[in-house]
Amino acid sequence: MTEKEAAQLVALALSNLPGMQDRQMKPTIMLWQKMFSDLPYELAEAALIKVLSTTKFWPTVAEIREAAAQISQPKVLEASEAWGQVMEGLRKFGLYQAQDAMNWFSPEIRMMVKRFGWWEICHTDNIDVVRGQFIKAWDAHAKGQREMAVLPGPIREMIEGMAEAKALPRGKH
Repeated sequence: MTEKEAAQLVALALSNLPGMQDRQMKPTIMLWQKMFSDLPYELAEAALIKVLSTTKFWPTVAEIREAAAQISQPKVLEASEAWGQVMEGLRKFGLYQAQDAMNWFSPEIRMMVKRFGWWEICHTDNIDVVRGQFIKAWDAHAKGQREMAVLPGPIREMIEGMAEAKALPRGKH
């Protein structure tokens, strides 16, 4: 994002909050240019408009980035929806077609099912316990996804790179 684009966003916000118009906005322009540098201008503008639609105060960087993530990121399934897909896969494929089930699941559900183990899900004596654990794990995963989506691109990449570097090597099963 250019300084001119950041200034346009600040001007848009100022037009919504006239009491702020006599303030020196150069530091805000510089901050917004840096904090939204990874966002296309159109997305940043849409996010700002979304925030301005509901706020009575000056919008924060966090509010604008959160709105941008909500606009641009695909909706994360609710835990109950994800569990419903696991149960549908279980009915459809059963224990002996595990690979077909894995191919049928979305990547996120596949990752979570692998975490629990297809065999364990299929053979549990207490599916309610597994469902509760799955929902808790899914909610934690979704929260982490939402938090990462709000971060500026370079910071997100740095965190992901650090996580990969610290990841334990996977053993062969």
